[in-house]
Amino acid sequence: MSVPRVSVLILDTHGKPAAAIGETVASLVSQTEPAWEAVVVGAFEALKGRKGPPTSLINAADRLVMRKSSATSLGELAARGLAAATGEWVCVLEPGDALAPEALALLLAAARRMPSAQLAYADERGADGAEHTKPGWSPTYLHGCPYVGRPALLRRRELLARGGFRADAGTAVEWAAWLDLAASRPGLARSNRSPWDGGAAVHVAQLLAIRSGTVGVAARGLGEEADRRRMLTAYLARNEAYASVESAGPAGCFRVRRPLPNPPLVSVVVPTRGGHQLVREMPTELVSNALRSLVARTDYPAYELVVVLTDGYPADLPERLRRLAADRPLRLVRDPGGFDFSRACHTGVDASRGALVCLLNDDIEVTHPDWLSRMVEHAMAPGVGVVGAQLRYEDGRIQHAGVIQQTGLLSHRFAGAPDGFGPEGLLSLDVDYIAVTGACLLTPRAVWNEVGGLSGRLPVNYGDVDYCLRVRATGRRVLVASGAVLIHFESSSREQIRATAEELDTWSALWASRLAVDPYLGAGPMSVRA
Repeated sequence: MSVPRVSVLILDTHGKPAAAIGETVASLVSQTEPAWEAVVVGAFEALKGRKGPPTSLINAADRLVMRKSSATSLGELAARGLAAATGEWVCVLEPGDALAPEALALLLAAARRMPSAQLAYADERGADGAEHTKPGWSPTYLHGCPYVGRPALLRRRELLARGGFRADAGTAVEWAAWLDLAASRPGLARSNRSPWDGGAAVHVAQLLAIRSGTVGVAARGLGEEADRRRMLTAYLARNEAYASVESAGPAGCFRVRRPLPNPPLVSVVVPTRGGHQLVREMPTELVSNALRSLVARTDYPAYELVVVLTDGYPADLPERLRRLAADRPLRLVRDPGGFDFSRACHTGVDASRGALVCLLNDDIEVTHPDWLSRMVEHAMAPGVGVVGAQLRYEDGRIQHAGVIQQTGLLSHRFAGAPDGFGPEGLLSLDVDYIAVTGACLLTPRAVWNEVGGLSGRLPVNYGDVDYCLRVRATGRRVLVASGAVLIHFESSSREQIRATAEELDTWSALWASRLAVDPYLGAGPMSVRA
Protein backbone atom coordinates (compact mmCIF):
# COMPACT_ATOMS: atom_id res chain seq x y z
CA MET A 1 0.00 0.00 0.00
CA SER A 2 1.20 3.55 -0.70
CA VAL A 3 1.72 6.01 2.15
CA PRO A 4 -1.77 6.78 3.51
CA ARG A 5 -3.13 10.29 3.33
CA VAL A 6 -5.43 9.74 6.31
CA SER A 7 -4.90 7.72 9.48
CA VAL A 8 -8.28 6.98 11.04
CA LEU A 9 -7.92 6.28 14.75
CA ILE A 10 -10.72 4.00 15.98
CA LEU A 11 -10.61 4.30 19.76
CA ASP A 12 -12.47 1.63 21.73
CA THR A 13 -12.86 3.03 25.23
CA HIS A 14 -15.64 0.81 26.50
CA GLY A 15 -15.15 -2.56 24.87
CA LYS A 16 -17.77 -2.01 22.17
CA PRO A 17 -19.14 -5.08 20.34
CA ALA A 18 -17.02 -6.38 17.51
CA ALA A 19 -19.81 -5.50 15.11
CA ALA A 20 -19.41 -1.81 16.04
CA ILE A 21 -15.73 -1.86 15.15
CA GLY A 22 -16.59 -3.74 11.97
CA GLU A 23 -19.23 -1.13 11.04
CA THR A 24 -16.72 1.70 11.31
CA VAL A 25 -14.07 -0.16 9.30
CA ALA A 26 -16.69 -1.08 6.68
CA SER A 27 -17.43 2.61 6.17
CA LEU A 28 -13.71 3.11 5.51
CA VAL A 29 -13.58 0.28 3.01
CA SER A 30 -16.38 2.06 1.13
CA GLN A 31 -14.49 5.36 0.87
CA THR A 32 -13.96 6.86 -2.59
CA GLU A 33 -10.59 8.08 -1.27
CA PRO A 34 -8.42 4.93 -1.19
CA ALA A 35 -5.34 6.26 0.62
CA TRP A 36 -6.24 5.61 4.24
CA GLU A 37 -5.23 3.36 7.12
CA ALA A 38 -7.20 2.36 10.21
CA VAL A 39 -5.45 2.36 13.58
CA VAL A 40 -7.64 0.48 16.05
CA VAL A 41 -6.73 0.95 19.70
CA GLY A 42 -8.41 -0.85 22.60
CA ALA A 43 -8.54 -4.00 24.71
CA PHE A 44 -10.31 -5.96 21.93
CA GLU A 45 -12.27 -7.95 24.50
CA ALA A 46 -15.16 -8.21 22.03
CA LEU A 47 -12.96 -10.08 19.57
CA LYS A 48 -12.11 -12.83 22.03
CA GLY A 49 -13.99 -16.10 21.58
CA ARG A 50 -15.07 -15.30 18.03
CA LYS A 51 -14.35 -17.79 15.28
CA GLY A 52 -12.88 -14.91 13.27
CA PRO A 53 -12.88 -11.13 12.99
CA PRO A 54 -15.68 -9.23 11.23
CA THR A 55 -15.57 -9.44 7.44
CA SER A 56 -14.76 -5.74 7.13
CA LEU A 57 -11.59 -6.20 9.20
CA ILE A 58 -10.50 -9.04 6.91
CA ASN A 59 -11.19 -6.89 3.84
CA ALA A 60 -9.09 -4.08 5.31
CA ALA A 61 -6.30 -6.27 6.69
CA ASP A 62 -3.57 -4.62 4.58
CA ARG A 63 -4.60 -1.18 5.89
CA LEU A 64 -5.30 -2.13 9.48
CA VAL A 65 -3.04 -1.43 12.48
CA MET A 66 -4.13 -3.00 15.78
CA ARG A 67 -2.74 -1.61 19.05
CA LYS A 68 -3.80 -3.38 22.23
CA SER A 69 -4.32 -1.16 25.26
CA SER A 70 -6.07 -1.65 28.58
CA ALA A 71 -6.65 2.10 28.92
CA THR A 72 -10.24 3.29 29.04
CA SER A 73 -9.48 6.99 28.65
CA LEU A 74 -10.10 8.48 25.21
CA GLY A 75 -7.07 10.73 25.70
CA GLU A 76 -4.72 7.83 26.40
CA LEU A 77 -6.04 5.81 23.47
CA ALA A 78 -5.74 8.81 21.13
CA ALA A 79 -2.12 9.37 22.14
CA ARG A 80 -1.37 5.68 21.57
CA GLY A 81 -3.10 5.71 18.20
CA LEU A 82 -1.29 8.85 17.05
CA ALA A 83 2.05 7.23 17.83
CA ALA A 84 1.19 4.41 15.41
CA ALA A 85 -0.25 6.65 12.67
CA THR A 86 1.66 7.38 9.45
CA GLY A 87 -0.85 9.45 7.44
CA GLU A 88 -0.63 13.12 6.55
CA TRP A 89 -3.97 13.64 8.30
CA VAL A 90 -5.46 12.10 11.44
CA CYS A 91 -9.17 11.45 12.07
CA VAL A 92 -10.64 10.22 15.37
CA LEU A 93 -13.66 7.92 15.44
CA GLU A 94 -15.16 5.50 17.94
CA PRO A 95 -16.60 2.06 17.23
CA GLY A 96 -20.02 2.45 15.60
CA ASP A 97 -19.22 5.81 13.99
CA ALA A 98 -19.57 5.60 10.22
CA LEU A 99 -18.34 7.91 7.46
CA ALA A 100 -20.26 8.66 4.27
CA PRO A 101 -18.46 7.08 1.26
CA GLU A 102 -17.28 10.48 -0.02
CA ALA A 103 -16.29 11.85 3.42
CA LEU A 104 -12.50 11.60 3.24
CA ALA A 105 -12.39 12.68 -0.41
CA LEU A 106 -14.46 15.82 0.25
CA LEU A 107 -12.53 16.77 3.37
CA LEU A 108 -9.18 16.38 1.60
CA ALA A 109 -10.43 18.34 -1.41
CA ALA A 110 -11.53 21.19 0.86
CA ALA A 111 -8.13 21.23 2.55
CA ARG A 112 -6.40 21.39 -0.83
CA ARG A 113 -8.42 24.50 -1.69
CA MET A 114 -7.16 26.18 1.47
CA PRO A 115 -3.49 25.20 1.83
CA SER A 116 -3.18 27.06 5.15
CA ALA A 117 -5.80 24.81 6.78
CA GLN A 118 -4.65 22.48 9.53
CA LEU A 119 -8.15 21.20 10.24
CA ALA A 120 -10.96 20.07 7.94
CA TYR A 121 -14.34 19.12 9.39
CA ALA A 122 -17.92 18.44 8.32
CA ASP A 123 -21.42 18.03 9.73
CA GLU A 124 -22.76 14.92 11.44
CA ARG A 125 -25.90 13.04 12.41
CA GLY A 126 -26.49 11.28 15.72
CA ALA A 127 -27.83 7.78 16.28
CA ASP A 128 -31.16 9.39 17.18
CA GLY A 129 -31.37 11.16 13.81
CA ALA A 130 -30.55 14.63 15.17
CA GLU A 131 -28.26 16.64 12.91
CA HIS A 132 -25.37 18.85 14.03
CA THR A 133 -24.74 21.44 11.31
CA LYS A 134 -21.74 23.55 12.22
CA PRO A 135 -20.44 27.03 11.47
CA GLY A 136 -17.20 27.75 9.69
CA TRP A 137 -13.99 28.20 11.68
CA SER A 138 -14.97 30.16 14.79
CA PRO A 139 -12.17 30.40 17.38
CA THR A 140 -14.39 32.43 19.72
CA TYR A 141 -17.16 29.81 19.67
CA LEU A 142 -14.55 27.08 20.05
CA HIS A 143 -13.41 28.64 23.33
CA GLY A 144 -16.91 27.97 24.62
CA CYS A 145 -17.58 24.46 23.32
CA PRO A 146 -16.10 21.67 21.13
CA TYR A 147 -18.44 22.45 18.24
CA VAL A 148 -16.16 20.90 15.58
CA GLY A 149 -17.26 17.37 16.47
CA ARG A 150 -16.70 14.64 13.86
CA PRO A 151 -15.62 13.97 11.22
CA ALA A 152 -12.51 16.11 11.59
CA LEU A 153 -9.10 15.76 9.96
CA LEU A 154 -6.04 17.24 11.68
CA ARG A 155 -2.66 17.58 9.97
CA ARG A 156 -0.49 15.06 11.80
CA ARG A 157 2.75 17.02 11.47
CA GLU A 158 1.30 20.18 13.02
CA LEU A 159 -0.53 18.15 15.66
CA LEU A 160 2.73 16.53 16.71
CA ALA A 161 4.50 19.90 16.69
CA ARG A 162 1.99 21.14 19.27
CA GLY A 163 2.55 18.10 21.51
CA GLY A 164 0.10 15.66 19.94
CA PHE A 165 -3.04 14.39 21.63
CA ARG A 166 -2.95 15.01 25.38
CA ALA A 167 -3.18 11.68 27.17
CA ASP A 168 -4.64 13.34 30.28
CA ALA A 169 -7.47 15.05 28.37
CA GLY A 170 -10.01 12.23 28.73
CA THR A 171 -13.15 12.80 26.68
CA ALA A 172 -11.97 16.34 25.80
CA VAL A 173 -8.89 15.16 23.88
CA GLU A 174 -10.08 16.36 20.48
CA TRP A 175 -11.20 19.73 21.87
CA ALA A 176 -7.80 20.23 23.48
CA ALA A 177 -6.14 19.72 20.07
CA TRP A 178 -8.52 22.17 18.36
CA LEU A 179 -7.90 24.77 21.07
CA ASP A 180 -4.16 24.49 20.54
CA LEU A 181 -4.78 25.11 16.85
CA ALA A 182 -6.85 28.20 17.67
CA ALA A 183 -4.00 29.54 19.82
CA SER A 184 -1.55 29.12 16.96
CA ARG A 185 -3.87 30.96 14.53
CA PRO A 186 -5.81 33.63 16.49
CA GLY A 187 -7.02 35.54 13.43
CA LEU A 188 -8.34 34.72 9.96
CA ALA A 189 -6.57 34.32 6.65
CA ARG A 190 -5.85 37.63 4.94
CA SER A 191 -7.71 37.61 1.64
CA ASN A 192 -8.32 40.14 -1.09
CA ARG A 193 -10.91 37.83 -2.61
CA SER A 194 -13.26 37.07 0.19
CA PRO A 195 -13.87 38.16 3.80
CA TRP A 196 -15.12 34.66 4.66
CA ASP A 197 -11.81 32.76 4.56
CA GLY A 198 -10.97 31.05 7.85
CA GLY A 199 -7.32 30.24 7.23
CA ALA A 200 -6.64 27.71 10.00
CA ALA A 201 -9.58 25.43 9.28
CA VAL A 202 -12.07 24.60 6.56
CA HIS A 203 -15.64 23.42 7.00
CA VAL A 204 -17.48 21.15 4.55
CA ALA A 205 -21.17 21.92 4.96
CA GLN A 206 -22.38 18.37 4.33
CA LEU A 207 -23.46 15.53 6.60
CA LEU A 208 -20.51 13.17 6.30
CA ALA A 209 -20.67 11.11 9.51
CA ILE A 210 -23.23 9.13 11.45
CA ARG A 211 -22.26 8.88 15.09
CA SER A 212 -22.88 5.95 17.38
CA GLY A 213 -24.18 8.33 20.07
CA THR A 214 -25.73 11.78 20.32
CA VAL A 215 -24.32 14.89 18.66
CA GLY A 216 -24.21 18.58 19.57
CA VAL A 217 -22.21 20.82 21.88
CA ALA A 218 -23.71 19.77 25.25
CA ALA A 219 -21.59 17.51 27.45
CA ARG A 220 -22.81 13.96 27.95
CA GLY A 221 -22.52 13.56 31.70
CA LEU A 222 -20.59 15.10 34.58
CA GLY A 223 -17.35 13.34 33.66
CA GLU A 224 -17.24 14.88 30.21
CA GLU A 225 -18.17 18.29 31.63
CA ALA A 226 -15.31 18.04 34.14
CA ASP A 227 -12.84 16.98 31.42
CA ARG A 228 -13.83 19.99 29.33
CA ARG A 229 -13.43 22.48 32.15
CA ARG A 230 -10.06 21.00 33.08
CA MET A 231 -8.73 21.14 29.51
CA LEU A 232 -10.02 24.67 28.85
CA THR A 233 -8.50 25.87 32.13
CA ALA A 234 -5.17 24.23 31.27
CA TYR A 235 -5.24 25.71 27.77
CA LEU A 236 -5.81 29.19 29.18
CA ALA A 237 -3.03 28.70 31.72
CA ARG A 238 -0.63 27.97 28.83
CA ASN A 239 -1.81 30.81 26.61
CA GLU A 240 -3.60 33.47 28.68
CA ALA A 241 -2.28 33.23 32.20
CA TYR A 242 -4.89 35.43 33.89
CA ALA A 243 -7.99 34.31 32.01
CA SER A 244 -10.75 32.41 33.80
CA VAL A 245 -13.71 30.21 32.88
CA GLU A 246 -17.40 30.67 33.65
CA SER A 247 -20.17 28.21 32.84
CA ALA A 248 -22.60 29.40 30.17
CA GLY A 249 -25.27 27.78 28.05
CA PRO A 250 -25.65 24.00 27.70
CA ALA A 251 -23.85 21.62 30.05
CA GLY A 252 -20.11 21.66 29.55
CA CYS A 253 -20.07 25.01 27.71
CA PHE A 254 -18.27 28.12 28.86
CA ARG A 255 -17.36 31.76 28.39
CA VAL A 256 -13.79 32.96 28.87
CA ARG A 257 -13.19 36.06 31.02
CA ARG A 258 -10.02 38.09 30.65
CA PRO A 259 -9.10 40.53 33.44
CA LEU A 260 -8.02 44.04 32.48
CA PRO A 261 -5.40 45.24 34.98
CA ASN A 262 -4.95 48.47 32.97
CA PRO A 263 -8.31 49.17 31.33
CA PRO A 264 -7.85 51.19 28.13
CA LEU A 265 -9.87 54.34 27.59
CA VAL A 266 -13.04 53.71 25.58
CA SER A 267 -14.67 56.53 23.65
CA VAL A 268 -18.44 55.93 23.56
CA VAL A 269 -19.69 57.81 20.48
CA VAL A 270 -23.45 58.51 20.45
CA PRO A 271 -24.96 60.30 17.42
CA THR A 272 -28.33 61.93 18.23
CA ARG A 273 -30.84 64.60 17.26
CA GLY A 274 -32.59 64.36 20.62
CA GLY A 275 -35.53 62.35 19.36
CA HIS A 276 -38.38 60.92 21.46
CA GLN A 277 -40.09 57.52 21.51
CA LEU A 278 -42.47 55.63 23.75
CA VAL A 279 -40.42 53.63 26.25
CA ARG A 280 -42.40 51.51 28.69
CA GLU A 281 -45.46 53.40 27.44
CA MET A 282 -43.97 56.75 28.43
CA PRO A 283 -42.72 59.46 26.00
CA THR A 284 -38.95 59.40 26.46
CA GLU A 285 -36.04 61.38 25.08
CA LEU A 286 -33.86 58.54 23.87
CA VAL A 287 -30.38 60.02 24.26
CA SER A 288 -31.11 61.20 27.82
CA ASN A 289 -32.35 57.73 28.72
CA ALA A 290 -29.26 56.16 27.12
CA LEU A 291 -26.79 58.42 28.96
CA ARG A 292 -28.64 58.15 32.25
CA SER A 293 -28.53 54.34 32.17
CA LEU A 294 -24.96 54.25 30.89
CA VAL A 295 -23.58 56.53 33.62
CA ALA A 296 -25.62 54.91 36.40
CA ARG A 297 -25.04 51.25 35.52
CA THR A 298 -21.77 50.81 33.62
CA ASP A 299 -19.03 49.41 35.86
CA TYR A 300 -16.19 49.83 33.35
CA PRO A 301 -13.92 52.49 34.89
CA ALA A 302 -12.26 54.11 31.86
CA TYR A 303 -14.62 55.61 29.33
CA GLU A 304 -15.50 59.02 27.93
CA LEU A 305 -18.75 60.13 26.33
CA VAL A 306 -18.78 61.77 22.91
CA VAL A 307 -22.26 62.91 21.88
CA VAL A 308 -22.62 63.97 18.25
CA LEU A 309 -25.46 66.47 17.85
CA THR A 310 -27.08 66.29 14.42
CA ASP A 311 -29.48 68.85 12.94
CA GLY A 312 -32.76 69.30 14.78
CA TYR A 313 -31.68 68.76 18.39
CA PRO A 314 -33.40 70.84 21.12
CA ALA A 315 -31.52 73.97 22.15
CA ASP A 316 -31.39 72.93 25.82
CA LEU A 317 -30.17 69.40 25.10
CA PRO A 318 -26.42 70.09 25.56
CA GLU A 319 -26.88 71.47 29.05
CA ARG A 320 -29.15 68.61 30.10
CA LEU A 321 -26.63 66.06 28.81
CA ARG A 322 -23.86 67.75 30.78
CA ARG A 323 -25.90 67.36 33.94
CA LEU A 324 -26.60 63.70 33.17
CA ALA A 325 -22.91 62.99 32.56
CA ALA A 326 -22.07 64.34 36.04
CA ASP A 327 -18.31 63.90 36.52
CA ARG A 328 -17.93 61.55 33.55
CA PRO A 329 -15.85 63.13 30.72
CA LEU A 330 -18.27 64.39 28.06
CA ARG A 331 -17.58 65.95 24.68
CA LEU A 332 -20.39 67.53 22.65
CA VAL A 333 -19.72 67.98 18.93
CA ARG A 334 -21.99 69.12 16.11
CA ASP A 335 -22.47 67.38 12.79
CA PRO A 336 -24.51 69.77 10.61
CA GLY A 337 -26.28 68.68 7.45
CA GLY A 338 -28.82 65.96 6.74
CA PHE A 339 -28.64 62.84 8.90
CA ASP A 340 -25.65 60.73 7.88
CA PHE A 341 -24.80 58.01 10.41
CA SER A 342 -21.40 57.35 8.87
CA ARG A 343 -20.39 61.02 8.87
CA ALA A 344 -21.70 61.56 12.41
CA CYS A 345 -19.66 58.61 13.68
CA HIS A 346 -16.52 59.96 12.01
CA THR A 347 -17.16 63.38 13.58
CA GLY A 348 -17.40 61.75 16.98
CA VAL A 349 -14.38 59.50 16.55
CA ASP A 350 -12.27 62.44 15.36
CA ALA A 351 -13.15 64.31 18.56
CA SER A 352 -12.43 61.35 20.84
CA ARG A 353 -9.28 60.16 22.61
CA GLY A 354 -9.83 56.51 23.47
CA ALA A 355 -7.73 53.56 22.34
CA LEU A 356 -11.06 51.83 21.71
CA VAL A 357 -14.13 53.30 20.02
CA CYS A 358 -17.67 52.19 20.85
CA LEU A 359 -20.39 53.29 18.43
CA LEU A 360 -23.66 53.41 20.37
CA ASN A 361 -27.17 54.26 19.19
CA ASP A 362 -29.12 56.77 21.24
CA ASP A 363 -31.99 54.24 21.54
CA ILE A 364 -29.89 51.86 23.67
CA GLU A 365 -30.42 51.31 27.40
CA VAL A 366 -27.78 49.77 29.65
CA THR A 367 -29.17 47.01 31.90
CA HIS A 368 -26.10 44.91 32.74
CA PRO A 369 -23.20 46.73 34.45
CA ASP A 370 -20.51 44.52 32.88
CA TRP A 371 -21.57 45.05 29.24
CA LEU A 372 -18.58 47.21 28.31
CA SER A 373 -16.06 45.22 30.36
CA ARG A 374 -17.03 42.04 28.52
CA MET A 375 -16.72 43.73 25.15
CA VAL A 376 -13.34 45.29 25.96
CA GLU A 377 -11.98 41.92 27.14
CA HIS A 378 -12.59 40.56 23.64
CA ALA A 379 -11.44 43.68 21.80
CA MET A 380 -8.03 43.45 23.49
CA ALA A 381 -7.54 39.78 22.52
CA PRO A 382 -5.20 38.88 19.63
CA GLY A 383 -6.81 38.66 16.21
CA VAL A 384 -10.03 40.53 17.10
CA GLY A 385 -11.11 43.62 15.12
CA VAL A 386 -14.78 44.21 16.05
CA VAL A 387 -16.94 43.24 19.03
CA GLY A 388 -20.73 43.49 19.11
CA ALA A 389 -23.28 43.02 21.88
CA GLN A 390 -26.45 41.02 22.29
CA LEU A 391 -29.31 43.47 21.93
CA ARG A 392 -32.82 42.76 23.13
CA TYR A 393 -36.21 44.29 22.65
CA GLU A 394 -37.95 45.82 25.64
CA ASP A 395 -39.84 42.56 26.23
CA GLY A 396 -36.60 40.55 26.46
CA ARG A 397 -36.70 38.92 23.02
CA ILE A 398 -33.57 38.96 20.88
CA GLN A 399 -33.17 41.93 18.54
CA HIS A 400 -29.54 41.30 17.52
CA ALA A 401 -27.14 38.44 18.18
CA GLY A 402 -25.03 38.83 15.02
CA VAL A 403 -25.54 39.72 11.37
CA ILE A 404 -25.90 37.00 8.76
CA GLN A 405 -26.24 37.01 4.98
CA GLN A 406 -28.08 34.59 2.77
CA THR A 407 -28.40 34.96 -1.00
CA GLY A 408 -27.06 38.48 -0.64
CA LEU A 409 -29.67 39.59 1.95
CA LEU A 410 -28.62 40.74 5.40
CA SER A 411 -30.57 40.14 8.60
CA HIS A 412 -30.15 39.85 12.34
CA ARG A 413 -29.81 36.25 13.38
CA PHE A 414 -32.35 34.95 15.89
CA ALA A 415 -34.38 38.19 15.71
CA GLY A 416 -37.51 37.68 17.81
CA ALA A 417 -36.16 34.64 19.66
CA PRO A 418 -36.94 34.30 23.37
CA ASP A 419 -34.17 34.58 25.93
CA GLY A 420 -32.35 31.28 26.41
CA PHE A 421 -29.34 29.23 25.37
CA GLY A 422 -30.33 29.17 21.70
CA PRO A 423 -29.55 26.29 19.31
CA GLU A 424 -26.17 24.76 20.18
CA GLY A 425 -25.63 27.50 22.78
CA LEU A 426 -25.44 30.26 20.16
CA LEU A 427 -27.33 32.79 22.29
CA SER A 428 -25.35 32.11 25.46
CA LEU A 429 -21.79 31.68 24.14
CA ASP A 430 -19.45 34.19 22.50
CA VAL A 431 -19.55 33.61 18.75
CA ASP A 432 -17.79 34.83 15.59
CA TYR A 433 -19.95 36.39 12.83
CA ILE A 434 -19.37 38.12 9.53
CA ALA A 435 -20.67 41.38 11.00
CA VAL A 436 -22.46 43.05 13.91
CA THR A 437 -24.81 46.00 14.06
CA GLY A 438 -23.46 49.51 14.49
CA ALA A 439 -26.07 50.09 17.21
CA CYS A 440 -23.38 48.84 19.62
CA LEU A 441 -20.01 48.21 17.98
CA LEU A 442 -16.61 48.27 19.70
CA THR A 443 -13.39 48.45 17.68
CA PRO A 444 -9.77 49.46 18.35
CA ARG A 445 -8.97 52.94 17.08
CA ALA A 446 -5.96 51.52 15.24
CA VAL A 447 -8.25 49.19 13.28
CA TRP A 448 -10.71 52.01 12.58
CA ASN A 449 -7.89 54.13 11.19
CA GLU A 450 -6.38 51.27 9.20
CA VAL A 451 -9.55 50.48 7.25
CA GLY A 452 -10.85 54.05 7.11
CA GLY A 453 -13.86 53.79 9.44
CA LEU A 454 -17.39 53.71 8.07
CA SER A 455 -17.77 54.28 4.34
CA GLY A 456 -19.24 57.58 3.22
CA ARG A 457 -20.84 55.71 0.33
CA LEU A 458 -23.25 54.05 2.79
CA PRO A 459 -24.52 56.97 4.90
CA VAL A 460 -27.27 55.21 6.89
CA ASN A 461 -27.64 51.48 6.13
CA TYR A 462 -25.05 48.74 5.54
CA GLY A 463 -22.13 50.91 6.65
CA ASP A 464 -21.62 48.85 9.81
CA VAL A 465 -21.65 45.56 7.89
CA ASP A 466 -19.34 46.98 5.22
CA TYR A 467 -16.92 48.05 7.97
CA CYS A 468 -16.97 44.58 9.55
CA LEU A 469 -16.30 42.86 6.22
CA ARG A 470 -13.37 45.16 5.53
CA VAL A 471 -11.99 44.39 8.98
CA ARG A 472 -12.37 40.65 8.35
CA ALA A 473 -10.50 41.05 5.08
CA THR A 474 -7.46 42.23 7.10
CA GLY A 475 -7.39 38.88 8.88
CA ARG A 476 -9.17 40.00 12.05
CA ARG A 477 -12.27 38.46 13.58
CA VAL A 478 -15.69 39.97 14.25
CA LEU A 479 -17.65 38.54 17.18
CA VAL A 480 -20.62 38.95 19.47
CA ALA A 481 -20.01 38.95 23.23
CA SER A 482 -23.24 37.28 24.33
CA GLY A 483 -22.75 38.30 27.96
CA ALA A 484 -22.83 41.98 26.94
CA VAL A 485 -26.59 42.51 27.00
CA LEU A 486 -28.40 45.81 26.36
CA ILE A 487 -31.91 46.90 25.42
CA HIS A 488 -32.44 48.37 21.95
CA PHE A 489 -35.68 50.31 21.58
CA GLU A 490 -35.82 49.77 17.84
CA SER A 491 -39.25 48.82 16.49
CA SER A 492 -39.74 45.16 17.34
CA SER A 493 -41.43 44.60 13.97
CA ARG A 494 -38.16 45.33 12.15
CA GLU A 495 -36.14 42.20 11.57
CA GLN A 496 -34.57 42.70 8.16
CA ILE A 497 -31.98 45.44 7.67
CA ARG A 498 -33.64 47.88 5.26
CA ALA A 499 -31.86 50.17 2.81
CA THR A 500 -32.66 52.59 0.02
CA ALA A 501 -32.33 51.55 -3.63
CA GLU A 502 -29.19 53.68 -3.88
CA GLU A 503 -27.64 51.99 -0.85
CA LEU A 504 -28.53 48.55 -2.23
CA ASP A 505 -26.83 49.44 -5.53
CA THR A 506 -23.74 50.66 -3.67
CA TRP A 507 -23.71 47.57 -1.48
CA SER A 508 -23.99 45.33 -4.53
CA ALA A 509 -21.14 47.15 -6.27
CA LEU A 510 -18.91 46.77 -3.22
CA TRP A 511 -19.65 43.17 -2.26
CA ALA A 512 -21.80 41.23 -4.76
CA SER A 513 -18.81 39.72 -6.56
CA ARG A 514 -17.20 38.74 -3.24
CA LEU A 515 -20.18 37.31 -1.37
CA ALA A 516 -20.31 33.61 -0.69
CA VAL A 517 -22.51 31.49 1.55
CA ASP A 518 -22.23 32.85 5.07
CA PRO A 519 -19.95 30.38 6.89
CA TYR A 520 -21.63 30.97 10.24
CA LEU A 521 -25.12 29.91 9.16
CA GLY A 522 -24.39 26.24 9.79
CA ALA A 523 -25.11 25.94 13.51
CA GLY A 524 -28.84 26.17 14.08
CA PRO A 525 -31.58 27.97 12.15
CA MET A 526 -31.52 31.65 11.23
CA SER A 527 -34.38 32.49 13.58
CA VAL A 528 -36.24 30.91 16.45
CA ARG A 529 -39.84 31.62 17.35
CA ALA A 530 -41.31 31.52 20.80
